[in-house]
Amino acid sequence: MNHGASLTFFAHDLFRKPVPTFRDHALRVIFAALDKLQDFPDLGRPTEDADIRQIVIRFGAAGYIARYTVLPDSGDVLVLRIWHGREART
Repeated sequence: MNHGASLTFFAHDLFRKPVPTFRDHALRVIFAALDKLQDFPDLGRPTEDADIRQIVIRFGAAGYIARYTVLPDSGDVLVLRIWHGREART
């Protein structure tokens, strides 16, 4: 699973912390969780949409939430959205 290009915006916008080690560690944790989905696509819990699943990625006090779907033709995991657990969602 190649996360580099698809999550560039994520890394740039959400991790503008002054300490690069925090950002690097967070990205490692997130990518490790996403890599598990390729082998275990049913790892996440279902959402209100039957085709979309969700995992909680533990990191710090709140962690991150990732929503994804499994493409029926290829079986590849497509990450739809990742957000911080404390992010206000409207």
